[in-house]
Amino acid sequence: IALGSWFNATEGTFVVEFIPGAPSTTTAAQVFIVVSNGTVGEIYSIYRVGATGNAGYFVADGGAAQVNIGNGGAINSNSQNRIAAVYKLNDFSISANSGAVVTDAAGTLPSPVTVYFGSTKWTADFLNGWLRKLAYYPVRLPNGQLPNLYA
Repeated sequence: IALGSWFNATEGTFVVEFIPGAPSTTTAAQVFIVVSNGTVGEIYSIYRVGATGNAGYFVADGGAAQVNIGNGGAINSNSQNRIAAVYKLNDFSISANSGAVVTDAAGTLPSPVTVYFGSTKWTADFLNGWLRKLAYYPVRLPNGQLPNLYA
């Protein structure tokens, strides 16, 4: 879906509720939501890390990784899960399943144009499950609210 005036390029909050099946392989990521220009060089990606099963948050700008959080909390197969992730210049955080907030205090913001749900068009990583609900807030909500946000 093309981004419109509803998308705030300077700050925002994503909340996604989903039920993932088992990953297709032990190393494959399960992508829940990606906001990008169609490449991995300008991207927000919220996913399940294949090797650990934890929530992941990856941000790249100008072809360089800005945020790479791979320990955002455990994601459980065949169960309802929830991830909340926020962005603002030098201010990124993620929380999975009402767990601890993991932060990254450095990073610039990409220039995305499209939002993808459940996969990307350029990798074989896909959800293998169900997206239940999505929410987007055009503001960076406080870290203390992330564990209690629901879509």
